[in-house]
Amino acid sequence: MPLQCPYCLSLRNRRRNSAIQLGAALGTVFGVGCAVRTPIVKSIPAEALAKAVLESLRAGMKGGLIGAQMGEHFDEQFQTSKRCLNCGQTFVVKQTSN
Repeated sequence: MPLQCPYCLSLRNRRRNSAIQLGAALGTVFGVGCAVRTPIVKSIPAEALAKAVLESLRAGMKGGLIGAQMGEHFDEQFQTSKRCLNCGQTFVVKQTSN
């Protein structure tokens, strides 16, 4: 049986995946931050600058993917937050032990 919204009793709701989104954002920021460890000065060659930018983008993508995977694991293991598509309210569905 689909879950009902406790506010309007609608059956139209979806999972929020907030931990996945947070993990991806933090992973991207930390990935880029770790890649940008060389200070940029005025006399840096164009090739080195291009390489640093590409490395930062690559590290950001890797960090985002790792963070999203960690967030997905967190969302699966703990409480699931849902958003009602009818009234827009959010509510938490407590996991039951099997």
